[in-house]
Amino acid sequence: MIWQEGNYSCRKCGAKGWLNEEDLEARVRQLEWVQRQEQCERERDRRAIEDLQRRTSALEQIAGMADVVERYHANLNTNGQAVDYWHDHYGVSYQSIARRKLGYCPSCPTASQSDSLTIPFFSGGKLYHIRHRLLRPNGTGKYRPELAGLPAMLYNTDSLCAASGGQALILEGEIKTIVLDQEVGLPAVGTMGANSFKPEWAGKFGKFGTVYVAYDPGAIDKAAEVAGMFKGRGRVVELPTKPDDFFVLYGGTASDFKAFLRTARPA
Repeated sequence: MIWQEGNYSCRKCGAKGWLNEEDLEARVRQLEWVQRQEQCERERDRRAIEDLQRRTSALEQIAGMADVVERYHANLNTNGQAVDYWHDHYGVSYQSIARRKLGYCPSCPTASQSDSLTIPFFSGGKLYHIRHRLLRPNGTGKYRPELAGLPAMLYNTDSLCAASGGQALILEGEIKTIVLDQEVGLPAVGTMGANSFKPEWAGKFGKFGTVYVAYDPGAIDKAAEVAGMFKGRGRVVELPTKPDDFFVLYGGTASDFKAFLRTARPA
């Protein structure tokens, strides 16, 4: 116990203790601080283990939910309004809708107040995520996962694997990625928002000589941060509008977009 410690001891009689109460109080505060730090570390470790278990469980579950993807995709057969939303509002071609198994869900599993457009994440033929774009977000954010606990990840990574090198695009969001993939023809991946790119993902772009980061105009600083992870190969694309709006709302062409790539600045 702390009162059995001290900052003096008598060699003759063996007595020990504290010279004054101030020294004792200082030692108490020091030990209390150490105990708080240890408690915080234990709590961080506990939460990290719980998060890992939750992510692992969610990924195991989602891998076996290909039938759910097919059901959401089949919902488009009886919901022309959802198809029009994909095609007319977002500018996604019918071919992309079919190839990417895009769909519609009448009630999002993690935000039941809203129906949603669904975007499955496949990589190497395996399902890793289903993301819901809420059509009635009601102030709760526009996107929700199929299952709680699914981690952030890149969309359309198969396009990187299929390419031999050259140039690649990083965009903010799956829908922008789909539109740019069909309009520009460069390997394109999407993050789950401007803040979600993880440094370890930079390794997926090793064979590309130039990596363009084309975020929304309001996220240029974040785009520069991501481009800086590529050690001289990253470029920041400064567009006058959102990348998908460039094509869908303003009639931009692949040639127009590539002109912006040529003027992209180093990070």
